[in-house]
Amino acid sequence: MNNIQIQGLDQVIRELQKRGENVTNALETICNVGAEVIKTSAEHNAPGSIAGSILKKTAQKTKNKVTVHVGPSGKKFYAKFIEYGTKSHLIPRGVINGNYRRNIRHPGITAKPFMRPAFDTKHDEAQNAMGKKVGELVEE
Repeated sequence: MNNIQIQGLDQVIRELQKRGENVTNALETICNVGAEVIKTSAEHNAPGSIAGSILKKTAQKTKNKVTVHVGPSGKKFYAKFIEYGTKSHLIPRGVINGNYRRNIRHPGITAKPFMRPAFDTKHDEAQNAMGKKVGELVEE
């Protein structure tokens, strides 16, 4: 998991409190701005139907801390196989799509990362967007 943090968070929190703002909601707004930058890039990088499944979701919210996750919906469980790839492996015999199959050797999947490049290439842009949002909230 990768993180983008707000520099001078204590100062931001003090300023928001001074202005009578709901700190938790303000932090969530700030985090969502940065997460949206990463999400948009991941959607652009992701193959096929995975692109439409990229979600931005608040995972943790406390008085002075907010965590927002960005990634494919749990319904696209196979997205991790595309992101990281897989080694060659044996699929045990059984019934697949109504047909009996013997053991099958799957050749594996070459990794085609879409989340990591989104974070690596858009980290600074997300950080800047968050900083801009902090400025807007503090200057209002």
